[in-house]
Order: sequence, then C-alpha cells, then structure tokens
Amino acid sequence: AHSTVALLPGVELIMAVRSCEEALPEADAFAQLIAPTSVDDFFSNMWQREPQVFLHGHSNKNDQSWKRPLPQQNWADCCDMLAFAWGSVPFRPPDGCDLLIFKGQQLTHSYDIKGPCAALLDGASCVVNHAEYIWAPFTKLCLELRNRLAHVYVNSYITPPGYQAVRPHADDRDVFIVQLCGCKCWRVWGTPPVQFPYTDEQVGKNGLEIPSDVLKAKPLIECVLRPGDVLYMPRGFVHEASSPSEVSSWHATLAVATHDWSWSKLAAGAVAATLDREASARWRAAAPLSLATPGGGGGGGEKEALEELLEYIR
Repeated sequence: AHSTVALLPGVELIMAVRSCEEALPEADAFAQLIAPTSVDDFFSNMWQREPQVFLHGHSNKNDQSWKRPLPQQNWADCCDMLAFAWGSVPFRPPDGCDLLIFKGQQLTHSYDIKGPCAALLDGASCVVNHAEYIWAPFTKLCLELRNRLAHVYVNSYITPPGYQAVRPHADDRDVFIVQLCGCKCWRVWGTPPVQFPYTDEQVGKNGLEIPSDVLKAKPLIECVLRPGDVLYMPRGFVHEASSPSEVSSWHATLAVATHDWSWSKLAAGAVAATLDREASARWRAAAPLSLATPGGGGGGGEKEALEELLEYIR
C-alpha cells in the first residue's frame, strides 16, 4: 500500500514522502550518503576530481543498522517500482519517467508487452529514468540533497545474475551509485579521455569510441558494491558494471547534471542575457553572414561591430 500512493498526484504523493521522513531521523542527507567521509573532505579533495567508494561498514558485524539517507529497500520494493514504471497500475508514469530494457547491452523493445519481470527472467536489464517521479523514497532523497547539490535526479538499474546492462562508457554528469539490493561489480578507469565532457562528448555512447588505451589500462577502481555501499564518479570517467553470476542487483544512480553548470555555460548565459537586455536590441540582430561563410553578405563594418561588442561586454 505504501508504494501505490507514490504515483498519485498532489496530497497523496506528499503523504508518501512524509511516510519516508518518519522512517529516518532528521539529518544531513548528503553527510549520510558519503559517510564515513566528511562533507568538507569530500568537496575539498574528491568532488570533480577522483572516484571514491564509501563503504557501508560490512566489516562491523556488531552494527548492521542501515545508515544511508533513504529507507532500506527490498526486492518487493523493486518490483513495485518496476510495475509503476511499466504503467501496470491505473496511473500512468509522468512524462520523463521512462522504462528502458537492455538485452545483450542493446536497447530493445521486445518486452514492451511482456513487461519488466519477463525481461529480467530472460536475462535482460531494466532501467528506470527519473525514478524519483514515481518512487517516494527517491523523491524525498532528491529534495533533501538539493541543499548540497543544487539539483539531483535518480536513474535506477536492475540487472539479473551474470549480466551487464550497457557497455563501458563515460557520462556527462557526476553520479553517486547507491547499492540497494544484491551486489554489483564495478570497474572505473582513471584519466578521462575527455575532461568534463558535455552531452555530445560522452565516449562509449552514440558511436563515440573509447580510446583503446583507456580500457587496456589497469582500472583505478575495481570493487563489488553491497547494500549501502556508495560509489562516487565525477563526470567523464569511463566505467562499466555487471552483476556477479550468483546474485541480481538493484542500484540507484543519483545524478548531478554538472554539464549544465559549467563555468563556460554560466559565463555564456550571463553574457547573452546582458546583450539581449540592451535597449535598442542591437545584439539580437543576426551577425553578418560573412563571419560564417566567405560568400555571405556583410555590408562591411564586421571588425568595428566585433570591437563594439567586446567593449559593451566589458
């Protein structure tokens, strides 16, 4: 019953989020996420610099309590979330929440009718993009993490034993991988082939090849994540993940879209906004076509216009 209201609009979703709030004491969600590392240490030495694993404390047999900033999840929760994402309840998932199924590391639509459970039994992996739209624990966590990370969303991955959802690749965002159920084997390589890539520069995606020397090198991190473990990866680091042969995996990828928050984009946006506010609309007009092509019309004065533009920006 707790998960059914996660899809309902308005008051019902608020009630679901509040039920999650009651499950955990008030605390700094980000500090809980990266414990035992301190927040100051993380932002001083790791953020946007290097991948890092934050273990949940499996070696301490005397303390098995759950310490991450969302209620501990189980496989029943996973099945409920997949049912919502597939649309098998009376309420369709909202726009932006997509269920994707991968078989043989390729996107497939073979299970659009059969559904995610049939896909998993057949060795396919299920991905729910923007799972925070339908799963209240993710909703609450994203809202809490905004105090530290500005904006966060969740993509959720479920992979059966012995399979790998997607090929090695790099992302255009910083991510925190939270293992929820089962285990997953991760490999992360050092020295990103593209420093701080934008969306069209993600190697391993959309036909953009990973340089061969990257995958030939020894991974910077090679580990197995268990429930409660967290892996942080800055934008651009090549990685891959697979389930071990004997156990399935469910993890949440907390994504921070840092490609939209770069210095260059902020500066370009600020400059464009300043130019567009100029009273005469001088800088809203098209630039001379001669700046783009030798045969374009310009009417002269291109150099003077550029100098005027630079002076205005100053």
